[in-house]
Amino acid sequence: YYMAIDIDGDGIDNINDPDVDGDGIMNGDDDDSDGDEILDDDDDTPFGLQECPVYTDCNGVEFGNAQYDCNGICGGESVSGDLNLDTFLDVSDMEAYSLDIIANDWSAGTCNDLDADGEITVTDIALLVNCVENQDDVTRDNQAEPCEFGMSITNPNDTVQFSIGELNLEEGYVDIHVLNPDNEILGYQFLMGNISITSVENLINDYPITPSFSNDGMILGISYEDSLIVKNYDPVPLCRIFYSTILENTCIETIIDVVNENYENVIAINNTESCISNVSVEHFNGNSFSIYPNPATNLIELKLNLDNMSDVNISINNMVGQVLFKEDLYSKDLYKKINIEDYPNGVYLIKVCVNDAILTKQLIIEK
Repeated sequence: YYMAIDIDGDGIDNINDPDVDGDGIMNGDDDDSDGDEILDDDDDTPFGLQECPVYTDCNGVEFGNAQYDCNGICGGESVSGDLNLDTFLDVSDMEAYSLDIIANDWSAGTCNDLDADGEITVTDIALLVNCVENQDDVTRDNQAEPCEFGMSITNPNDTVQFSIGELNLEEGYVDIHVLNPDNEILGYQFLMGNISITSVENLINDYPITPSFSNDGMILGISYEDSLIVKNYDPVPLCRIFYSTILENTCIETIIDVVNENYENVIAINNTESCISNVSVEHFNGNSFSIYPNPATNLIELKLNLDNMSDVNISINNMVGQVLFKEDLYSKDLYKKINIEDYPNGVYLIKVCVNDAILTKQLIIEK
């Protein structure tokens, strides 16, 4: 095996020499071009070694260590995922991602869009969690290196479904349920519609997080410490959304992203029945009045939110004008259950009088 880059010493480098070994046989006709007694067909370097180029960094310095940062600046200090610009990747960067997402105050770029999908979502936070938690251990990760960003993966074999669970008019909350039989969940992000959120409570055991939320419906939950929601083969409560106002047809409008234990996106399904269609809500003079459920069978719940303490009269009439229920109250925030199990099927009128204001809503009873 010849180590020289000019095997025959004729002053012509091997790469440019038509007769590398100087035996008088041109390379194209020579079965052993470099004369090392290994036929060209079996030789890893049939024309000998060539001169290796000298490494230069992005500044043109031979054997230098300058590299392009995530902004494309040679020798720059910007680091992918480092939102607080302290040159370290840690929980504070994850929190900064969450704040920007909830505030809808983000612009996707090469330094913050870790999955390179043109959006900033819970998936970007999940990839950052992977980097911080597993940078010294690649056995659990689906990427070559946990901190090599720029790849978005969706696992078609993993499916997660969200649905709306209990609506509680008295305490003013609605529960969201999750069904995830195929995979564990690291994080999720979805958008609610027709609801004004005041707080969100986590309902999953051994998943110590506090979900982030915006008043207009965005909800984001993720563990910064790699905790996971275990597989659930039946729907279970995921989170509890407390609200100040709720409207008819409150829905899970969009599931933005769900991330599994391998930092992959999954197939997220919005349950087609995930709207609250059986609540009736009316707003008048800054006040609100809710009936649930409607249609009803045996029991209805009434919720009245007023600006001030007021004289309130509630009555239920059938369609021929008979008064079946009547109650006078002095209240500001009123919650009441009314038993209607003795009422036959049909359409009724619920009348609410607040001082001089009168509100009438239809109640349908179906048994």
